[in-house]
Amino acid sequence: MAGFRTELSFCPMLFVIGVSHKTAPLAVRERLAVAPERVAEVLDSLLEKEGVEEAVLLTTCNRNEIYAWARPQDKRLLIDWLSRLGGAPEPGWNDYYYAHEGEAAARHLFRVAAGLESMAPGETQIQGQVKTAYQDAHHAAAAVGPELHQLFQHALNAAKGIRTETSLDAPHSIPYAAIRLARKEFGSLGGKTALLVGAGNTVRALAFHLRQQGIGRLRIANRSAEAARELANEFDGTALGLDDIPAAIVEADILASATNSESTLLNAGSFALRQIDKPLLVLDLAVPRDVDHRVGALPGIRLISVDDLAEVIAGSREMHDSALSQASRAIEPALAAWRKERRIRTAVPTICALRAEATQARRETLTAARQIAATRGIETALEYLASTLTNRLIHAPTVRLREAAVQKDEALIAAARDLFDLGEKDKQGQHSDDAAA
Repeated sequence: MAGFRTELSFCPMLFVIGVSHKTAPLAVRERLAVAPERVAEVLDSLLEKEGVEEAVLLTTCNRNEIYAWARPQDKRLLIDWLSRLGGAPEPGWNDYYYAHEGEAAARHLFRVAAGLESMAPGETQIQGQVKTAYQDAHHAAAAVGPELHQLFQHALNAAKGIRTETSLDAPHSIPYAAIRLARKEFGSLGGKTALLVGAGNTVRALAFHLRQQGIGRLRIANRSAEAARELANEFDGTALGLDDIPAAIVEADILASATNSESTLLNAGSFALRQIDKPLLVLDLAVPRDVDHRVGALPGIRLISVDDLAEVIAGSREMHDSALSQASRAIEPALAAWRKERRIRTAVPTICALRAEATQARRETLTAARQIAATRGIETALEYLASTLTNRLIHAPTVRLREAAVQKDEALIAAARDLFDLGEKDKQGQHSDDAAA
């Protein structure tokens, strides 16, 4: 029995270790954020650890999670590794992280991909972020093997199906909540000027919702002039460089920033040219934050972070609850499909080996039967073929079942009866033999 436990300790399993907006403040999450260009390097450092076979790192503005296929005893290693992504572990780290394993870890990923664990439940952006995390781990870092490949494919397909089959397609996201807050702040956005910093999916969503709400002027600043021009052309705006931001702030009513920068982009000096009597709503949707928190103390400026949007989102959640409940129920059948396919896949090598052995037996026996047919006739050859194939195919199971009987291994005998679909057949004969013994 001790040997059995030792063997199990080397059998890898699924883990997810993470922090999210539900468990950790923004100050903790931003320290753990990893820029896209560093993902391969960071995952390599984890895969160098003995026992960690596969890994995917998911980093968004609301969560930092590592999904890993590793040995049971490596759970603590994964927890410590995540805690050190931003340097020394955060004080009170044990109060911030969560850990799931096995099917609970799979269920968590399915819920995350469907947007059910998001700050804005049902938001669509997370599905793309999960897909990107998988692709980065798979292609850039070569960190994905058969287990996580199958898991993430099922989770992404489930998220797509849930969104199609439920009413979760309603606009419900952090960018949407941010613009909803701007509407509440200014009333009509007609005649207002918005300055967006960045050119990724979040800024694209902000530009879309601003145009939907009738924003007056739209300006988009980015480190890449080409990316800024492309997005500005799409939403009838003006493209700017990062050096143009201080001057553009002078005319802005709304400034929203969402970049992948690992350091602060805007500090108090960036706002030096603006008139202090002109209200300015600053929406910092980046993790790590793009805007120095001290900017919020400047006269006339209201600084909002992603965590500040939770109250806005909660206020519009009631109408969404029915769809969320429906989507939550849809997770279980999708999870069952993943579980079934995984069980089938684990049996494939055994099935292939069994077929290969049967094919080899058929070929060898058929060759011998043809030689017999040529010299002793068809009937003799057929009898040889039938009896030899039967004996070859049942020899190993018969030997093993006899050993099981001697060892009183009733479980193996019952499994064989089920495997060969014997049902209740021949049980009477078995009982008679037992009585005679």
